[in-house]
Amino acid sequence: MAEKRNIEYDSDAVFISYSPEDIDWAEDELRPRLEKSGVKVITGEDLTGGATVSLNRERAIADTRRTIVVLSPEWVANSWNGFEADMLIHLDPAAIKRKLLPVLLRKTEIPPRIARLTVRDLTDKKRYESRLAQLIRDVEDSVPPPPPEAFPNRWEWYWRQARRRGATPRRVAVVVALLLFVLLSLLQIWPFQPRDVWLAQDDLPGLVVMHNTGAGLVAGARHDLDNCPTGEVYRGLAFRTFAPDATWQSSRVPDDLLCLRDLNDLTDIVAFASFPAAPQSVYALTRQKGIVVSRDGGESYASLRSLPTEHSGNNDLALLALSGSPEAPLFWVAGAKGGLWRVSGETWKTVGAGEGCALPDRLIAKSLWVEGARLLVGSERQGLWLIDGDRCSRMDSDEASRRWEYLHLASASHSETRYIALVRDRELSPQFRLVVLCPLTDDCQNTPWPYSQPLWVGSRPVTDLLVTPHPTGDVVWVLADALGYVVEGDLNGITRHYPRLNRCLVSCLIDLDWLPTGELYLLVNPRYLPTAKVTDGHFYTFGKGAWQRRIWP
Repeated sequence: MAEKRNIEYDSDAVFISYSPEDIDWAEDELRPRLEKSGVKVITGEDLTGGATVSLNRERAIADTRRTIVVLSPEWVANSWNGFEADMLIHLDPAAIKRKLLPVLLRKTEIPPRIARLTVRDLTDKKRYESRLAQLIRDVEDSVPPPPPEAFPNRWEWYWRQARRRGATPRRVAVVVALLLFVLLSLLQIWPFQPRDVWLAQDDLPGLVVMHNTGAGLVAGARHDLDNCPTGEVYRGLAFRTFAPDATWQSSRVPDDLLCLRDLNDLTDIVAFASFPAAPQSVYALTRQKGIVVSRDGGESYASLRSLPTEHSGNNDLALLALSGSPEAPLFWVAGAKGGLWRVSGETWKTVGAGEGCALPDRLIAKSLWVEGARLLVGSERQGLWLIDGDRCSRMDSDEASRRWEYLHLASASHSETRYIALVRDRELSPQFRLVVLCPLTDDCQNTPWPYSQPLWVGSRPVTDLLVTPHPTGDVVWVLADALGYVVEGDLNGITRHYPRLNRCLVSCLIDLDWLPTGELYLLVNPRYLPTAKVTDGHFYTFGKGAWQRRIWP
């Protein structure tokens, strides 16, 4: 008696009785079909270990709602199975509860006590699937739900019904959580309200440099074409207005303007410049062919100052600065491997060739900044230099600054000769620093040079820096590092951290040191709001957007 009390099977389940010869069909085909329809199944594989065979089968038949008998010659010949059939008939002699559900799997003589019941015959291959489906429906109908009157609490009845259909507390919790998530999202209740996010706009492939003319944006790309294209194709120059619905458009470029015939390739666009008073005139520096110009805000380009043959060779052009006036522009051009030129009219003159200028040989300029008629040159560990006419002088006197690479220069004040510089010191960690410079101390009210407290320090490369006057008159700077972190500040330090430019679902901690400056993130300033483009081919603007764009743009 003790053994009998300890064995108890699920009263909502269906027991399958089959002979060992039919185990593959019962376990691999019938059982999965029943469980897929939401029926709980017990077979000989689930019987309690250690108990007698007779007790196990007796409790399985008595405790479960129905028993499916898989008829075959082996099942009919087994005396144990006859015992099971007798027990089922004894429990439901009039078959009102349909305790026994016979199914004929293989032709055999059906015992009379079972033949009186409706048998699902699966031996006819043409009707196999339809009759198997009928058997599934028989099982589903054979476990009728208890009437709601049997439960004092109607919610308890609903929960019992849900459990009978396969629901579990965990599944119910997941469904409720999903419904709550959708409801909060539709109602835009915290934390699903609109956020300040980077919004993906149209595509711009291959971008490496952008420029704000004041009336719109222009962009240049690095080329990877195998030959010089002809006809109306994208050659790496594009333009865009500030209109909300504006998109990037390819500029019209003559076939031979950017073509390097000896290499049968297109030259890259490396820098832009323009006068605020004449935004329709845009000057673009190419890597190997000199300067090209657009007179219509970037819609089309033509040649302006070709690089002379004596300056060509294994020294690509890298930097461009603009001074003078729209009527008489003066260009400053630096080479990637050294050299600095002043370009006026058709003349390319090497800076530093005069007696009043002692620039180092092969000075490698990393940044240029025009201050009136003067040029400030930040070099790669060769100092900060001021070019004024034919004279030049070194501005940095602090010993630590002689280790610096001046990666970016910009004006920090309208009333004083003060600059913001992005520098790299390979002997310090973190290496990258944003500092305030006052190279002419008489104009800076005795402010030490360089400014003693950096505005920002970081260990990752800065891919782009934007310094711009705010409408209030203050100077605002925005920078993006190699992992997509964007910060904004003023002369007092950091004032705002922006969401990351790149969204990563797995990990963003990858080494991006191999990317050249400006390759990954580029910042421009249309109407004093940062705008960025990332190398996945999308152009992003910052503004209000749906909350999920914090995760994916």
